[in-house]
Amino acid sequence: SVSGALKEGYSNHSATIRLFGTEAEINNALASLTYSPSANFNGNDTLSLQSYNSSTNTPITGVNTLNISVIAVNDAPGSGGAAVVAMAAVSANQVDPAGSSIATLFGSRFNDSTDAVSGGSSANSLAGIFITANAASNSQGTWQWKSDLSWNNIPATVSSTNALFLSSNTSLRFLPANGSSGSAGSLSLRLVDSSTLLSNGTAGVNLSVVGGTSAISSD
Repeated sequence: SVSGALKEGYSNHSATIRLFGTEAEINNALASLTYSPSANFNGNDTLSLQSYNSSTNTPITGVNTLNISVIAVNDAPGSGGAAVVAMAAVSANQVDPAGSSIATLFGSRFNDSTDAVSGGSSANSLAGIFITANAASNSQGTWQWKSDLSWNNIPATVSSTNALFLSSNTSLRFLPANGSSGSAGSLSLRLVDSSTLLSNGTAGVNLSVVGGTSAISSD
């Protein structure tokens, strides 16, 4: 947008602006010029200027081009309601269920298309999840995650201020208690995009900032 001087055929967000006035008036108007990119745009743009003799409508300068660079910022991924994902049923008294990878469970729910800008930034991939609640009781069984060849219990104390990060290639399973059957208490979680680097099994993370420009989904 621009203020000052006399404008013809112009409104904010127009591709072309014609300014009429004295040199001082036009310079003052150009000094007020601001550039506001479209939502989520990043990359390169240009602004071209040329001075004309208003009496003869002929150019008195060549075309001057200003290069504009819009720096990308991250957009948090969408989860597509990741919290409602259901795992395959496990038989009662099963002692070593295989589980499923984080990527298999949540890959189809992950959406980072907002970061995909033609000529600019690219979409991130699914880095993993933050587990923020564990509602399974001891009588039902234990949620576990796999590191290398070992299975690790997911503590009942996980929360939004004490979250556990699991990478996308990590396996997750529910190990039922002896004699237990029925629905197990669920896990609550948030998806994480690859704009951040975290080690698998990182615990005690305070998710004070989610959504927005963070790497963590807002739901």
